[in-house]
Amino acid sequence: MKTKMAMAKEKKKTKSKKEENKNEGVVKIDKKVIKETEKLMKDLLKMFEVDAEATVEKGSYTDVDENENEFVDVKIDGEDIGVLIGYMGRNLRSLQKIVALILNNKMRSKDEDTGFIRVIIDVSGYREKRESSLERMAENIREEVLARDEPVDLPSMSSYERRVIHTHLGEFDDVTTESFGEGQRRYVKVFPVGDGGGAGGDVDEEKVAIGNEKEKFDNENKNVKD
Repeated sequence: MKTKMAMAKEKKKTKSKKEENKNEGVVKIDKKVIKETEKLMKDLLKMFEVDAEATVEKGSYTDVDENENEFVDVKIDGEDIGVLIGYMGRNLRSLQKIVALILNNKMRSKDEDTGFIRVIIDVSGYREKRESSLERMAENIREEVLARDEPVDLPSMSSYERRVIHTHLGEFDDVTTESFGEGQRRYVKVFPVGDGGGAGGDVDEEKVAIGNEKEKFDNENKNVKD
């Protein structure tokens, strides 16, 4: 039978392990990361021959586990920069992935123990406009779900777009949401309350996206080394 002292030590050890897991993968965005990103963006915009400037700052958000996560927040403004956005934001998402890949490789080359650095890029407020558009779409789908009293599927979306839908419809108590599918075909289904579905509203899509980006980066980095 365990003594009180042994039980106390075990409890303390478990608590320390939880704290360790909680902080695992957390990256602090310092001045070195900001400076490296500024240089990278300047070089890329020059290479793309785009008349624009990038502002780089440290951003943060709180995930569903109430952990504070930091990321590199890049905002681009200029003239005739629609090419950086592309159809439905595809070029913007590609640019974001490229910047994240290059930045992480650069920082890892200086310190191989550096954790994965998340990068979020916005061009001329596109993300805010897209978010408003997605919220209007979500409200229209909600009305359709309630009128038909049956689930409705939304088109395939990126993790960021799905997160906007989950978050916005999470404010209503008459519908729930859940994500289905894999990869680029992943989509959101909206359910009327009581239909039996809709566990996905509690899923942190952004957190899942970070994990996927980190896994992809680690695999690509491993292939380069091999």
